[in-house]
Amino acid sequence: MAEIIPSNQHGINRAAMIIKQGGLIAMPTETVYGLAGNAYDDDAIRLIYQTKNRPAHNPLIVHIAEANDAYQLADIKTGSMADRLIQQYWYHDNPDNKGALTLVLNAKANSRLSKMLITRKKSIALRCPHHPIAKQLITASNVPVAAPSANISGALSPTRAIHVLQNFLDNSQPELILDDATSCQFGLESTIIDARYQHLTILRHGSLHVPETNMKAEMEQETKNIIAPGMLSAHYQPKSRLRLNATMPENDELMLGFGIYDGDLNLSKTSDLAEAAYHFYDYLHQLDAISVHKKIAVAPIPDKDIGVALNDRLRRASYTEQ
Repeated sequence: MAEIIPSNQHGINRAAMIIKQGGLIAMPTETVYGLAGNAYDDDAIRLIYQTKNRPAHNPLIVHIAEANDAYQLADIKTGSMADRLIQQYWYHDNPDNKGALTLVLNAKANSRLSKMLITRKKSIALRCPHHPIAKQLITASNVPVAAPSANISGALSPTRAIHVLQNFLDNSQPELILDDATSCQFGLESTIIDARYQHLTILRHGSLHVPETNMKAEMEQETKNIIAPGMLSAHYQPKSRLRLNATMPENDELMLGFGIYDGDLNLSKTSDLAEAAYHFYDYLHQLDAISVHKKIAVAPIPDKDIGVALNDRLRRASYTEQ
């Protein structure tokens, strides 16, 4: 069973050594906890897929310590839309950098990345987290790390160390969990943009709200077209069945409230969408654990700003095959 340890320098050094040796650890980021392994190591990437029971066609995001590292792993032309997004959002001295943006880019042919991280369309997904623990860990590991959410594939994402521990109670991986002491700052996965072309495409709405001018949303679900995480119809699912846009619970339901629609837990009594995102997965974990009938009613959430990402997660969390 994994061990939860403090995210001090000793803990980070221990975690970095495990990554260098081909093992997996769980690290906090500003979005959710990631299950991290050496992005250069085929065996480590295979272990991530096995540990998560993740479908082989569902890509992983590669996390880098510095924005400049992207140019070593992907073909990025100076002045391109990809280059402009990196300049705006990934440099750590830029006030727009919140670490929650993932870019799909054309992979460089001569990079050392595991071939398992490169899609059949020769693309990779890159992210430069801003979270100090994630950044220090990647730097100490001296390799980029692949780090999907630290959960069993398709289940609720973890935003606390205890969520990770509960996800992998009967598993030998991850070997340790770096404790952030609090929930991840934003509480939702990163926004993913396909930046391979001058016309940008949003592949997944996330915790960084990027202006959508001149962008389209891609909701293609066919396996052959999946080039980034979060594009599957069923995803982020609790064990309980969700009923969306509920104004009050039925007798056999617990209620996840928002604003004026109160419940057993309320994402934000002041209707603050950022606060709602921060609590989102944690509150679903809590209600899922105590729901006797495995039914949860969820209050309406405005479909604007980060509410778009929240509603995307809820639709996928409540999806059932017809």
